[in-house]
Amino acid sequence: IKNHRFVLNGEKSTAEQVTLFLKKKGASVKFFLENGDIKIVASADSFYNAKITGSASQDTYQDYLDRISPIEMKIETLNKALSDATPVDNAISQTSMGDSLRHKLAELDSLKSSTIAKFISDNPSSVVTARLIVSNFLWNPDAEQLNSMFYSLDPTVQRSQYGKIIKEHLDIAKRLAIGSTAPDFSQPDMEGNLFTLSSLRGKFVLVNFWASWCGPCRKDNPHLVKAYQQFKNKGFTIIGVSLDHNKQAWINAVKKDHLDWTQVSDLQGLSNKAMQDYGVWATPTCYLLDKEGTIIGRNLFGEKLEKKLSELLP
Repeated sequence: IKNHRFVLNGEKSTAEQVTLFLKKKGASVKFFLENGDIKIVASADSFYNAKITGSASQDTYQDYLDRISPIEMKIETLNKALSDATPVDNAISQTSMGDSLRHKLAELDSLKSSTIAKFISDNPSSVVTARLIVSNFLWNPDAEQLNSMFYSLDPTVQRSQYGKIIKEHLDIAKRLAIGSTAPDFSQPDMEGNLFTLSSLRGKFVLVNFWASWCGPCRKDNPHLVKAYQQFKNKGFTIIGVSLDHNKQAWINAVKKDHLDWTQVSDLQGLSNKAMQDYGVWATPTCYLLDKEGTIIGRNLFGEKLEKKLSELLP
């Protein structure tokens, strides 16, 4: 760095979203890097407010942010209102106040989804669009929706790195669509014995991908315990697939969270073979299978899982 400036030179085949870190400040800013004379002007104390010019993709991304940021701010405010409720308020929040806030959150979530979908529809020739599909629609992909989005993109965008990621997950989504046969797998349990998914045929099975280090997974575990205790004698069970590397951390989490069902892992972390076969993009992810091993549900958490099981196992 000379006179508070530095220059980076290079070539890119397609635009790519990258992050510039300022280590000493612990600050960062995301922008789209592509061929051209891109200029970033920033202050160390407000790095996230960097002014970025010279990138057409970044201009497109800024248009997206201008549309979505006001909605996300409202969502954040409502979420904070729910989480900050006092014990007394929380009791009230289970009734009219809570219902009202949750209703508003649902409306805002719907508005956010429709705004993103509209932006994607408006910008089929931008790599930014493919990047947004990757970040918003791959966690719990709907094969029909993802198929429509992917084939609405210009061929050059389909061939971009983000386009290739979308296509890979689209193929998986089609293979794991509701009504498809779940891929079989065998992995060691906590005692080191090989356990095979298909050995559970004849029961309704929840295949749950999780990890000891995954906060949302651990938060959902009490709901799984409740569902398991309620329906285990009616033909329902769970198989937990841990995405851990550390066996002891995995075992400790199982014991602490009282996960009394079968647990397996190849201890390969995010390279877990079953995780790859099921196209798991984030944790927790789960698939509900019927007695024949057919997929009948995906990412059913909390009350949604209990409701589904109540319908299947009254």
